Amino acid sequence: MAMLALLLSLQAAPSGFVCTVTAGGAPLAGAEVVVAGRTDVTDGHGQSRIDIAPGRLEVTATKVGFAPVTTTIVVRAAAERDDRAGSHADG
Repeated sequence: MAMLALLLSLQAAPSGFVCTVTAGGAPLAGAEVVVAGRTDVTDGHGQSRIDIAPGRLEVTATKVGFAPVTTTIVVRAAAERDDRAGSHADG
């Protein structure tokens, strides 16, 4: 099963973030991103924008044919940060 990579770009507006899901280094459209009980699907650029309240949150990305990836993030109001979870390994 191939691995997903989860690139989280937290934006300052106001406490939302953009999540980019990739596989083998390429953006992955149609992946489900779940955070704080909300589910969104990545667009053609592998991106999903989710507005959430600040706090410690678990983010999970899934897609059929790939192993799911979960990471924990801390969202601070008006903060910017990049985190990576998972790997680009194909398998």
